Amino acid sequence: MFNESGHPCFLTTLIMSKFTSLPSPISQLFPIFARLLNMSGRIFIAFSLILTLFAGSCNEFNKIQKSTDINEKYNAAKEYYAKGEYVKAQLLFDELYGQVRNTEKGEDVLYFLAYSNYYMGDQILAGYQFAIFYRTYPLSPRAEECLYMSAVCHFDISHSY
Repeated sequence: MFNESGHPCFLTTLIMSKFTSLPSPISQLFPIFARLLNMSGRIFIAFSLILTLFAGSCNEFNKIQKSTDINEKYNAAKEYYAKGEYVKAQLLFDELYGQVRNTEKGEDVLYFLAYSNYYMGDQILAGYQFAIFYRTYPLSPRAEECLYMSAVCHFDISHSY
């Protein structure tokens, strides 16, 4: 354990240093921050650009969602629907439905809202909205389709015996 001069031997020092300085969770974070601060310029710039792109895409949707312009929301919702981004389209159509329910756009909004829910996998709500469409707009050219889609949704959620 100790050598002739009274100092601990190398092996004892090594073992003691390993057990007396066990890292705490907080001290483990410092090397991570140090690595982030010492990153090369290219990696830091790339990381910053990616972060900015994600933040920018969220801001665009949030601006549209907070907008009071019904036409802007309606056009954006139809674009999101056409791109297959049904979650964003559903959020915008849902907000619009309360505002345009008894207008010319009300028929289109309810139609796309029901299909957005259907494509997102919410057959219960989609089936209900398709049935509401049929009851609200029975003379529409889309009424028969919506009645059929309501039946499809109810079939999809029914149990198989």
